[in-house]
Amino acid sequence: MAKNDNSTLVVGSGNFYTAPTGTAMPGSLSSAPSDPWEEIGHTSLEDIFTFASEGGEATTLGTLQSKALRTTFAPRIESFNITLQQFDRKSLRLYYGANAEMLTNGTLAIPQSPSPTEVALLAIFVDGENRFGVYVPRCEIFRSLTQSRWLVCR
Repeated sequence: MAKNDNSTLVVGSGNFYTAPTGTAMPGSLSSAPSDPWEEIGHTSLEDIFTFASEGGEATTLGTLQSKALRTTFAPRIESFNITLQQFDRKSLRLYYGANAEMLTNGTLAIPQSPSPTEVALLAIFVDGENRFGVYVPRCEIFRSLTQSRWLVCR
């Protein structure tokens, strides 16, 4: 593959949005998506967006007649990390779980057995006149217990 200097991404700004699971990706990334997409709020300038992949290991079935008869692959899980900087009730529910109860006095009750928030996720990054999008039709958002990140989308 040839190098293409115009295909590098220098993120100048960006936003993360959620919508009900299965919401279609907007037809254009040139402006903020309309309802039902909702912005999640302020996120880190330094830790913009990281992703990791686990699984996908290959297993080769061999026989006496064919050492590599068939190869299967384990399921792959993609994880995205976003560091939230906004602390309001909606963002705290992303961190503490969808079942974090909003109490009548305006505080948030932290559940002992938290449930992830299941949504569609859209990230739009701006590089000058160019837009770069990441769309996930179904993901679970929950805090990361093994990293210093706020959200993990699996």
